[in-house]
Amino acid sequence: MSYSFSRDAVENNTLDANEQFGYQLNTTTGVLQMQTASGTVQSLNDPNFVKITAFSVTDSSPPVLSLGYRCPTVCLAGTPNCPQMFIRRYDLVLTATSALDSTVVRTMNTTIRARNDQTTGACS
Repeated sequence: MSYSFSRDAVENNTLDANEQFGYQLNTTTGVLQMQTASGTVQSLNDPNFVKITAFSVTDSSPPVLSLGYRCPTVCLAGTPNCPQMFIRRYDLVLTATSALDSTVVRTMNTTIRARNDQTTGACS
């Protein structure tokens, strides 16, 4: 899973190497890794104790939310450039096995809501 965002003090409208991040599962070693700035990869678990066997992130975002009802003159949903909000939500599943006792297996399921909902459009 990868993501990126611009974080320049002075925006250059270019996605720089230090603005790309992500997570990946190394299935050979059972290590979950995080890509930090400039492509550096950091292990998030010690495979001598815990091996990650599954990692998935699924987009579970709800439908786009129309905000046209908030305009001084109501903007009907579907009208071009009508204001709307995109809420970003993801389901995360992580399964791990103890490297010391293979009968110990745990799965974690959680839902993550990303900050900073995206709004587009404008009232006319």
